[in-house]
Amino acid sequence: MPDVTRACVHCGLCLESCPTYRVLREEADSPRGRILLLDALAEGRAEAADVRRHLDRCVGCLACEAVCPSGVPYGHMLEEGRRRLGGPSLLPRLFLRHVVNRPLLLRMLTGAARMAGLVPPKPPPIPWPAAPPAPKARVRIHLGCVTPHLFGNLAAEAARVLAHLGYAAERGDARCCGALHRHAGLPYESRAEGISLAAGCSTTPGLTDVCKVLLAERPFPGARLPPVRVAWDAPCHLIHAQGVDAAPLLDAIEGVERVTLPGAAECCGAGGLYMGLQPRLARKVREKKVAEILASGSRVVATANPGCMLWIWKGLREAGSDVEVVHPVTLLARALGLDRG
Repeated sequence: MPDVTRACVHCGLCLESCPTYRVLREEADSPRGRILLLDALAEGRAEAADVRRHLDRCVGCLACEAVCPSGVPYGHMLEEGRRRLGGPSLLPRLFLRHVVNRPLLLRMLTGAARMAGLVPPKPPPIPWPAAPPAPKARVRIHLGCVTPHLFGNLAAEAARVLAHLGYAAERGDARCCGALHRHAGLPYESRAEGISLAAGCSTTPGLTDVCKVLLAERPFPGARLPPVRVAWDAPCHLIHAQGVDAAPLLDAIEGVERVTLPGAAECCGAGGLYMGLQPRLARKVREKKVAEILASGSRVVATANPGCMLWIWKGLREAGSDVEVVHPVTLLARALGLDRG
């Protein structure tokens, strides 16, 4: 990996893009500092425990890649560095290997969290749509591991919107796509394919983000809501990792006043497992996001990643706010009258 790390010219343009550097103001907790640590580890000049501590603090948002003039593949370096250090510690390793692909266990854990008020209430279920006559294409919606239990109607809403647009949408796998394992430095053979509802998952080969599909289908005749101010928050793995701006989906809905937050492209601190493994730092990163939402006067926040939806929802509730947090697909389904049974 030294040849890759030396692609970094240490210009420092990445520093202010990094959420952990903005909070901690420590060089070792910036992309540049972590690259130097990985280089030192490869050359035997750094202790593994010291390097691991700073890699663990990285949320993996890839904002640094978006501003790097040298095209340094920081995300790949981070994953490879974690792999060389042996992957995550025991608890996240057990979760990734023995929980994420067990839907019944996940349902029980999510149910317990819901009873404790740690996740959003469960809405009444809506049925999966029938395929339209002579569909223009058949697609599979990858359900994923956690999303069906956190936001149980999201897949059906996506299927209904796609059916409205002429697609026959089938249920895909309710399994982890492997993104959580990959980001943690663990090997995982993914067989995921189809349309993903999570920006963090749609970086996995074989998956296409639902927002990317819907952007190509605009406009949406008849998409209309009562006047509502909606704050847009761009998920990191959609805007930075894939270069996809899904904000125009909101602009395609009559009645929506889209508010772009000052830090719309900045990380909210969720980062998959990060919010559970680094809760103090994740909360500090989230503070600015929540403050911007509250200052915007928005009644709804739209973001295209279920992990971000959960983390922002928790931050707003802790701040005493009842602002709703939804996926753009949910707003589009409402605007087209497809959100009812």
